[in-house]
Amino acid sequence: MNFALSDRTKAIYLQNWNTFLIFCNTHNLKVELPISEQNLVNYLAHLCTKGYKLSTISTHASSLAYINKYLGFKDFSESFLVKQLFKGIANLKTNSEMPDTRLPITHELLHKMLTALPHTIQNFYQRTLFATMCILAFYGFFRIGELCKKKANDTSSHAILFKNVKIIEQPQGTTGVQIHLPSFKHSTKAVTLFLPELQHSPVTCPVAAIKNYLTHFKHKEGPFFQFINGEAVSYAFFNEKLRNTIAFLGFDISKYKSHSFRIGAATNAAMQGHSEEIIKRLGRWKSNASQNYIRIPLIMLP
Repeated sequence: MNFALSDRTKAIYLQNWNTFLIFCNTHNLKVELPISEQNLVNYLAHLCTKGYKLSTISTHASSLAYINKYLGFKDFSESFLVKQLFKGIANLKTNSEMPDTRLPITHELLHKMLTALPHTIQNFYQRTLFATMCILAFYGFFRIGELCKKKANDTSSHAILFKNVKIIEQPQGTTGVQIHLPSFKHSTKAVTLFLPELQHSPVTCPVAAIKNYLTHFKHKEGPFFQFINGEAVSYAFFNEKLRNTIAFLGFDISKYKSHSFRIGAATNAAMQGHSEEIIKRLGRWKSNASQNYIRIPLIMLP
């Protein structure tokens, strides 16, 4: 049972349990196991009024349900009241939440960004590092947490390691880069990606980018993306360089975030005619969330 969940998931469940305890204590509710349906419904409604997203509220419900089931108690998370509560929250959020205004980083914009980097990142090594991360983020549908750590000393990160990346040279076959993900967001099941060489687009080719990166970065272990001094790359570094580059190109920095690469990758795949199921697999989505990432201009729709 201890190995049934990833360390990150266990940490989230524990954090959510502590948040539930604070809620109960604040409202003078008796904390007991099994968790009562009344306390659960009131807690989830409280999260809704605090402005939590539906997906976050669902995670809190899953955390408490897991604790109940782990201890052999009845699970109220599938009860009539809880299901109706989630329907109500979903309708409320649909009518009240602001639309996702993040824009996609398209292949054309990615090319412009790479061309602009000599003007926005003076340090050669940092420029090479950031360029490689951008290219992989686009072609691999990567989340920022799969490329770098939230903080340099983060031990629960899904960030790829040096041992996870391998160049596949096939003289009479397809040359590419193979990337193994032991785990990723919402999953502990490993997947292996293969990004082929793009001879028609050498500037944005993931294979060429990885080869160039490995030429200048000589580490052999630890996080794949790290600075020359061996320190792991953090979210802060990536986001700062992204903002600077987008601003240099004259675009609104509030519209382009690290997730814009996944939005662009999904949009690009849809424009190429890939099915929704294929896009879900490429982006490692379990739900239909990929639908929210496809931003095809209305003029292109039939």
